[in-house]
Amino acid sequence: MRETVLQLLDNEKYLWSSRKSLVTRNRVSSASLAEQMHAQIDSGDKFYSIEITPPISVLDSCQLLRSLQNLYNCSPLFTAITWHIKTSAMPVPPVLPFDRPERNNDLKLDRGFPYASDLVSFIQERFGDYFTICVAGYPLGHPEAVSFEQDLAHLKEKVDKGASFIITQFFFKAGDFVNFVQWCRRIGITVPIIPGILLIQDYTSLIHISSACSVEVPRSVLDIIEPIKDNREAVRKFGVHLAVEMVSYLFSQNYSNAAHFFTLNRQLSVIETCKCLGFCLLEPARPLMHHERCKKSKRIVKLL
Repeated sequence: MRETVLQLLDNEKYLWSSRKSLVTRNRVSSASLAEQMHAQIDSGDKFYSIEITPPISVLDSCQLLRSLQNLYNCSPLFTAITWHIKTSAMPVPPVLPFDRPERNNDLKLDRGFPYASDLVSFIQERFGDYFTICVAGYPLGHPEAVSFEQDLAHLKEKVDKGASFIITQFFFKAGDFVNFVQWCRRIGITVPIIPGILLIQDYTSLIHISSACSVEVPRSVLDIIEPIKDNREAVRKFGVHLAVEMVSYLFSQNYSNAAHFFTLNRQLSVIETCKCLGFCLLEPARPLMHHERCKKSKRIVKLL
């Protein structure tokens, strides 16, 4: 079974496809993520994925498992696990942490990876198509790039060295993604480009995350949120509205067949967004196997 560098829980190797209220499920356990993705695109089906953050406690793990149970009823193609790493300062490990132990007993790394393209090149040279490699794209340019054009050139280099698809940094205007896709196609980037969508949860986290990621929140968005910033539910509902509006436009105009949701480990907004977009299943998914400690825990777990 192939794995991905994003890597993940790919919903038990099922390929779920959804078109409006019609939901089908096809067993494709031998297909790589890239192959499943292209099958969806070729068929005209839309799909989505989610990104979660590793839990730091048993209670967090229980909450996350319960959230995933509900999220999988809305059939994501894959689930990405956030792994923050700076390649320039990355210590050289004896094995690749995302590879199977039995496959890398003889793997010795004698060099670091100053840039993401170096890591992509290494994985491609060492493992061929065993991995499906995803790289990041920045609709407004990487904050450390000299120019937007230079950033695009670096992105093309990563794709040329073996990346199978691109997931973008989040944005707040669909036009920013459209412009980015057009520029990518213009310079010869042909792989799928999936828009990264941040589901706004509350005013404080929006400002914090946007600042940390150097993504400017448009005045048009702030004008709506600032008057209601003390009403967390109202802000969250607007976040769902904005996500649905942007993704619906990108789907209808054929700028993308997919969306990637940064969940912040919160399920409600993702589920509401997916229902609006027609992704949720008509039948419940098979229950996840919760950790034994979750079953025995006497603490009350509030679902996110």
